[in-house]
Amino acid sequence: MRASFQHVPFALVKSDDDSKHKIEVLDANIASHIQDELDITHDVFTPHTRGSLFQAGLDRLVGDVTKGIQETEKMLLTGTSLLGVGRVVLEQGEMKLSAPEESNHPFILTKMRMNELVRHYQSSSKTFKILAITFGVVGCALLIGLVWRNLKIKLLERRARQEFEEIRRVVRERPRVNNNGDNQEDRPDSEVCVVCLANDRQVITLNCGHISMCADCAEALPLPKLCPVCRAPIERFMPVYYA
Repeated sequence: MRASFQHVPFALVKSDDDSKHKIEVLDANIASHIQDELDITHDVFTPHTRGSLFQAGLDRLVGDVTKGIQETEKMLLTGTSLLGVGRVVLEQGEMKLSAPEESNHPFILTKMRMNELVRHYQSSSKTFKILAITFGVVGCALLIGLVWRNLKIKLLERRARQEFEEIRRVVRERPRVNNNGDNQEDRPDSEVCVVCLANDRQVITLNCGHISMCADCAEALPLPKLCPVCRAPIERFMPVYYA
């Protein structure tokens, strides 16, 4: 699709007097609204003539199939009623309307009347406010969710630290011999951590109830923590108490 724009100087005059108090419009192509309000003076669609089979196959291969050519011509008809909003200056005794020097000031050429233009911008302003409020609420909700997620992680980490501090306290107070009074080097495999194969089994995994790990290996398990025996999710750990 190709588009080209051409413009010629024109002036705004009163409907009852076309010779006095005219205002020449400069750079009309950069004004708001005018491009969308031009009258269609020419609208013709010319179907694409079929070429060779090779060309048709090539077009389909590259995904660019030409169905025809659409020619549309729009222009501002002489005698059209326009409302202009911009910077009016007096140069050599002639008034001219152009874009304001400040970019935040509007430059408008439109077929709408002043009250219609005001209602249009009021509606746009309301839409912008609704969108701003919506995005603000969504942003706050995402922020609250992120804060709550981080807080929840911190609380879980704190609870885990407290659990393992209690477990290590129990381990320190427990005698370093097994039930038969043998040294630790003579421990059976059923009393050795299944992860490191060195330390005693010191924790109970809940809710499955397996006793298979030492405290260090249990704390080092990646999230989500799974029992190394049955692969069930671990909700918490408890120390092993021996009578």
